Amino acid sequence: MEQEIAVEEQEKGFNKKLLITYIVSASIVITIGVIFGLMLYFFSYKGTEKTMIQYWADVVSATGAVGVLIWLFTLLTSYGAFDMIVYGTRKMFNAIFRRNPRTGLPRTYSEYVESRREKEHNNYWPFLFISLGILVVGIILLIINYSI
Repeated sequence: MEQEIAVEEQEKGFNKKLLITYIVSASIVITIGVIFGLMLYFFSYKGTEKTMIQYWADVVSATGAVGVLIWLFTLLTSYGAFDMIVYGTRKMFNAIFRRNPRTGLPRTYSEYVESRREKEHNNYWPFLFISLGILVVGIILLIINYSI
């Protein structure tokens, strides 16, 4: 009965989980942008004359590009591109430090892959949408910068 009510509430409209995902994704991308902006401001060569639109174009386009690359990395990770490296590293640390041998790590790599396939893939689509939006704004700023 409670499950039916929860499904009906989700079908009606407001999805809190999706809103939180967008807010977290936007805050991560904005943080990356602030870091790029501070790096560009403090570590750029002071002898060059840059206009304000050049700074904004550089910061916004780099932020969008890095955001898309982070999304691509998480997508590859969630679909198992680095499973062999992760399994080997965890197995090596278990052998070196001899903690509790029953750490939840499967005995073979094939068992590890099967357990990973059972998990739900989270592709972080909101992160991609926000990063692509920022990248498009950065490209527009670059076009405006070079057309002036």
